[in-house]
Amino acid sequence: MAVEIIRPLLFVGLLFGWNASALSQESHVALLVGISNYDYLDDLQNASRDAHVLAIEFERLGYETKLVTNPSRAEMLRALAELRIRASEASQVVIYIAGHGVQIGAQNYVLLRDARAFEGGWQAGSVSLPTIFKAVSDKPRQKIVFWDACRVPAVLQPATSRHGRNNIPAGSYVAYAAQPGFAAFDGFDGNSPFTAALLEELRSSSGALEEKMRKVRLRVTTETAGQQVPWTQSSLLRLAYLRSDRD
Repeated sequence: MAVEIIRPLLFVGLLFGWNASALSQESHVALLVGISNYDYLDDLQNASRDAHVLAIEFERLGYETKLVTNPSRAEMLRALAELRIRASEASQVVIYIAGHGVQIGAQNYVLLRDARAFEGGWQAGSVSLPTIFKAVSDKPRQKIVFWDACRVPAVLQPATSRHGRNNIPAGSYVAYAAQPGFAAFDGFDGNSPFTAALLEELRSSSGALEEKMRKVRLRVTTETAGQQVPWTQSSLLRLAYLRSDRD
């Protein structure tokens, strides 16, 4: 089962890109998104590479896997719509996102390829974390999001804008690469600090997701001298295991 890479503007046949095997109640689905190349913002060296290496790893773990690189906002929304269809019977959905990000109030946004730097421009080229959860919250299932993007406040946010609490649906888990209000480093050795630590845990340890993320937090905090501290948010109803740890 090969990992399929979706490039920008190449969405012909997208709805048929997943493995054609039927998904059962015990199936696991993963969507990996990396945005390295931007039309109007500074490019990132490692984001697409991070998504690619994790797509290979989640495929090894037995997930029905899709990799999307450098999507525009429209392409990202289409990928989420496809995910909703393909994961309709899945018991667990994993979404990984790497790219530029901002935080407004309590809400987090990932900036897609067509995001602009001028006032209001980033909003037209971004997708919020609640939007991502909405795509996979139509049925009871575990929803796990790995958010390898900055959480720094947007400088040009409208003064009158309102952004509610950062609530997540029941049965959800978010692993942020950084603490609220801080940057997530892109890295210099092929992967970001967060993705490198996550990859190491996926390859070398077993156990519940919460324990894996505690180890990720320790490694990233140590390697960045405390400048980046991975953060988690959970509304899980039972322990979460990645597939190889459950089998």
